[in-house]
Amino acid sequence: MMKDPVNNRINPDLKRVVPCNAIRYGGMAEWNFAYNQYKSEDPTGDDSFYWFNALSCTTQPWLLQRLLDMSLDNTTFHSSDAFFNIYSVSGNAAARDITWNFLKNNFLTLHDKHGQLRLGSLIRSIASAYNMEYLLNELQSFANTTMAVEYQTTFQEAIKGTQANLDWLETNGDDIKEWLTEQGFAEYLP
Repeated sequence: MMKDPVNNRINPDLKRVVPCNAIRYGGMAEWNFAYNQYKSEDPTGDDSFYWFNALSCTTQPWLLQRLLDMSLDNTTFHSSDAFFNIYSVSGNAAARDITWNFLKNNFLTLHDKHGQLRLGSLIRSIASAYNMEYLLNELQSFANTTMAVEYQTTFQEAIKGTQANLDWLETNGDDIKEWLTEQGFAEYLP
């Protein structure tokens, strides 16, 4: 497909899956190919969305960081895509810490660029998968900074959700681990 993208089109039923997996299991060449495809497509078309969304599928930390940094540049992405880019990256399990650090380091810029409603939604989305004590502490610590004053309700919701995740894991984690071990997945467990 990369050799002749014009004549080697992806089956419409697989347009979400193929580019994402090519990037997830590929490297820089596949990522650059998808980025160039995204840039060359009509920004309002479906193809543009598929390529754009696929960029966040990489598991390479430096490419994830690059993608996040690109969202601050007003020329790299179509204006409507910049925030969705951050949101897409945050949904990648390999990028949760990277996205959280990006959010903390660029909090005021993101607030100015995207507003409280969007940034609050991103905070809740990132924190929804948190289930470790150190991440709860991170949320609590950042909530106490002067930068986050307007976001206290958002952070309290995120902290409450993270605590609920920790409580659930405390109650059910051993049972889940035991079941997974019985099913032959012990080698994949932490």
